[in-house]
Amino acid sequence: MQSDRLTLSLLAGVLIFGTGAAPTEGVRAADRLQREADIARSGGQWDIAAPRYMRLAELFPGMPHGRLGASRAREMRAWALQPDRSPASEDPVSWIYELADFFTWP
Repeated sequence: MQSDRLTLSLLAGVLIFGTGAAPTEGVRAADRLQREADIARSGGQWDIAAPRYMRLAELFPGMPHGRLGASRAREMRAWALQPDRSPASEDPVSWIYELADFFTWP
């Protein structure tokens, strides 16, 4: 009788603690999100990459994938708020860049 209770309690513990998502599934999901965002970012599709990085940061806070996603989301937010200058712009700053480019060209 004692061994039956022990067996049942051990089986109940295995049932309770054995169910749930495996850690590898979470890592796979993080890798998939990061890969999608990196591919979109390398293709210049910032509007697709930014939400993926933000979602990665929200789903995995404090983990390496989440920290990387948060830093890249901040980087893209800063880029969106202050985009690069147009090569066709004609202002004093572009003249300075042209002059520096002229003297530093190999």
